[in-house]
Amino acid sequence: MNTWEAGVIEEEAAQGDFVCWIRNQPRKPWALTVPYKIGEQDKAMYPDFIVVRKDAEGDYIVDVLEPHDPNRTDTLPKAKGLARYAAKNQSIGRIQLMRGVKDASGLHFKRLELTSSVVRPLVLSAISDEELTHIFELHGAIIK
Repeated sequence: MNTWEAGVIEEEAAQGDFVCWIRNQPRKPWALTVPYKIGEQDKAMYPDFIVVRKDAEGDYIVDVLEPHDPNRTDTLPKAKGLARYAAKNQSIGRIQLMRGVKDASGLHFKRLELTSSVVRPLVLSAISDEELTHIFELHGAIIK
């Protein structure tokens, strides 16, 4: 795993409701695949992690987590793909696009929650990477 991926798992494992995680392997028959578009071309993304948590009643919650470098050209299309996936799969716990941020205490991850009825339409209507960055600034959250 790279530094961001290891950092995400470290943050998740520190949470009291954490049970386990699996690395979503690209192009495997069992892999979670989220469709997205670049222009008119259909693409497939494989979010990095599937995390399992336990709620207060002891039920399992499945989350989809994607740490993603905002400097890549596919960031906005993938964010929109995750937002569409979140709208269609409301039984998933969290569906988060993440960006690494450093501060005095180290590397953390700003998380954009795509299951949010406030965030999802903003992402779906965004037309530029700058607009997505603004959405992260307004609605992204860091857990420590």
